[in-house]
Amino acid sequence: MARLGQDGTMAFNPLASIRVYLRPIMAVVGILTMFIFVFQFGRGDIFESALGWFSSRNRGPEVIKVFGETVHESDLLRDREDLEIVQEFLNNFIRFGGPANQTRMMQLFGRKIFSTAGAFNTRTAQGLIDIEIWRHLSQKLSITIDDERLREFLNAQLGTDPAKPFWPAGSAFGEIDFIKLMARGTRSGGGSERVKQALRSLATLTITRDAVLGAASNSMPMFPMAAAEGIRFSPATSDPTPGEFDEFFKARQTRVSAAVVPLVASAELTDEVSKQVISPAELQDIYDRFKNVEPVPGSPTPGFMTPRNYRISWIAARPDNAKAALTPALLQVARVLGPVGAVGLHGAGPSAASALFTWADATTPGRTEIGDDIQPGVAFWCWLDPLVNPVDRRQLAGKLDPIEHKRQDKAFKPATPTVSPASLASLACPTHGPWSAFLVTTGVPELQPRQARLTRAATLAALTASGPGAQIFSALALATAPAAMPSLDTVAKEAAALVLEESRKSSFSRMVNSLTEEIRKAATDTGAGGLPGATADPVQTEEQIRSKAISMGLAYHSMQKPLDEESLQSDTTVQPLIAAYKENVEENAPNRSPLDPVRREADADFGSYIRNNLRGAFQPQEVGSVSASFADPDKPKNFYLFWAPVIENPVVRLFDNPQTKELVRNAIIKRRVADRLREKALKAVTAVNALGRGAMTNLDAKLQLQAIPELKGSGECRFIESLNAQTRTPAVMANMPVSYSGNRIPRDVIKYARPETIETLAAQGAGKAVVVNDVPGTDVYVAWVTSLTEPSPDDFTRAYQGATDRKTLGDKDQLYGDLAQSRQARYADRVIRDLRRDSTGKELDSDGLLPLPEGIRKRFERTESESP
Repeated sequence: MARLGQDGTMAFNPLASIRVYLRPIMAVVGILTMFIFVFQFGRGDIFESALGWFSSRNRGPEVIKVFGETVHESDLLRDREDLEIVQEFLNNFIRFGGPANQTRMMQLFGRKIFSTAGAFNTRTAQGLIDIEIWRHLSQKLSITIDDERLREFLNAQLGTDPAKPFWPAGSAFGEIDFIKLMARGTRSGGGSERVKQALRSLATLTITRDAVLGAASNSMPMFPMAAAEGIRFSPATSDPTPGEFDEFFKARQTRVSAAVVPLVASAELTDEVSKQVISPAELQDIYDRFKNVEPVPGSPTPGFMTPRNYRISWIAARPDNAKAALTPALLQVARVLGPVGAVGLHGAGPSAASALFTWADATTPGRTEIGDDIQPGVAFWCWLDPLVNPVDRRQLAGKLDPIEHKRQDKAFKPATPTVSPASLASLACPTHGPWSAFLVTTGVPELQPRQARLTRAATLAALTASGPGAQIFSALALATAPAAMPSLDTVAKEAAALVLEESRKSSFSRMVNSLTEEIRKAATDTGAGGLPGATADPVQTEEQIRSKAISMGLAYHSMQKPLDEESLQSDTTVQPLIAAYKENVEENAPNRSPLDPVRREADADFGSYIRNNLRGAFQPQEVGSVSASFADPDKPKNFYLFWAPVIENPVVRLFDNPQTKELVRNAIIKRRVADRLREKALKAVTAVNALGRGAMTNLDAKLQLQAIPELKGSGECRFIESLNAQTRTPAVMANMPVSYSGNRIPRDVIKYARPETIETLAAQGAGKAVVVNDVPGTDVYVAWVTSLTEPSPDDFTRAYQGATDRKTLGDKDQLYGDLAQSRQARYADRVIRDLRRDSTGKELDSDGLLPLPEGIRKRFERTESESP
């Protein structure tokens, strides 16, 4: 119990204490209430401001204001993460299901979701700010995407079968099997909700860009939804007129011939420029601008990072695998004869015989890969190796058919009544199992029409019993020769060589496929390219691949050390690869194959091919084809499977390193020398044009150029021979459009020619000269146009009608669409420049970019190798 005082009250009474200090307490509360009322009066809520202040500190420093609203660093980081998640989602979606998705890949790549995802450069602060501009613009246009609209958007963009939508109605986003898989592997975490948030952001950007830039209403089913939000859809530019298309068509189809002279810097000029002062500030500025740029031959900008180095390994068929060789046992089998008793199948009837002889009768239903046009005697040859694919079997049958025709015409005699009622032969192979069993029956009247073809098939089977790598399990016996078979050895040599060649081709293909899978598995096991789950050492893995290749009887080669793309082209180890690559691109040039979509020449650079295809370690690539390893001995070719077990990625060089400063200094000197050469070239062009010449031959132009004083000491004159900017490729099928592939000036004329150079020359008149620069801008040329051949009016009419009137002409021409797309691209560039200026209130630089603080620019700058 509580203890009481002498007056009967409790010893401690808290209420009594409060009563004593009540006045001061109420005074303090009143003062606080007054301050709170003042701070909250109107729009001056100090607590809201304080919360906003703390929130802004968490969002990072301010980057820029867009439409009056502050954009923080965290906003740009979120935008980058959204696009990375989307890109990861799309990449996995394409790969999901493996080869099954290959047939619909082209359908998907044309969808807006793919073009929008690749429209923003997330490696720069400018690209991320552009995303914020579009995001704020969507808010102004009241474009919102709820779950139902997002579902419609994804089904329209990712679905190729209306009966199988990507996101079925009534199901949750996280219940989609692909999303479950995707959510577990998303690098940012957050599960399916984070993936959905990123896709919602992409859908908003897609609809907003289409609303502002203008697009065809039938290209995306979501347009009606956006139109309901008050967005007006109309083409940004009108369709090209016939006159505009005529100019566009002529610029690309006019054939140009020209004499080209490269200007060479003299030792005196180089020495003079080298002595010019280069300030430390200029060195630092050039270094800062390109320090994160990878050096790439032919690039328009210098790069001061270390080069990307590759160590390449490759395998190929050895000579003993590249040519089929006959074994003596093959011819001996035909001479092994012995009696074999009947097996009781004599009276089984025609149905049993048909089932047993399906492999030997090309006309049997179900054997369409052979075909009725092939003689039945060749069918067995095509089935000796059951792993040869049906297409190759059909081709083999076509090669064997003339041999069978010759044998029938010259060697076969009809069977006599003395043929025994039945004969049985059995063959087996230790690797493939039983091959076949023959039954030759004359006692059944219904089988008489098939007697000849069955007998021929059995005899031919005897010639091939050894097969590719096979051992005779039991000797083939033919009771009494059903007919005379002259020139037996000749038939065997001709037919068996083809069979062995096809079988070895199939065997080599299986070996290549096995090694390819082994190399791909190594990419995962070693964690190549930053892939998760590294469990193996790259050196040991490469040794395992080498051992497996050698055990298969293949030749294995590997470079001694990693080299950059220019240096590796001089390495002796890869010379066979380079030769095969050049031979391959030459054979696939458009003048030989109208199906080739890209203009390629034999002087194509192997280094750039390596850079574009070897994106990571242990990524197998092929040069040639498997059948090339078994080609005509008179034209030997080979097949190469190559990969890079080691790729050294570029790293940033430190500015304080003397070698780095010398590298930057040389880049500045090279630019200054090019400027001086350009001045000299302009004087030479003026002198050439003053001659007033018209069309002439290239040789005549060469003699004239040698007399120009401003070109003294220049390089050897080269020639462009009747070249247009694009090659017209006719449609090979009724539903395919006429396509155009870009041409380029040969490398021995201008090594890194700009794509528009041919059009620039076509715009000059015959006899006019012009200064031409290469892509890096360091080499300067004087080009003198000697002749121009414009396309005929009929060519223009065919192209214009083929593009605009598809009802009368099935020959659809895509050049008109190219012109419309280029106009749309120019319009889009003007729009984004206007949006950058209007939304931020800042003037743009000469490249149309916003002026950003150096710290912000460096903060968000990424190289391609750093991008996920």
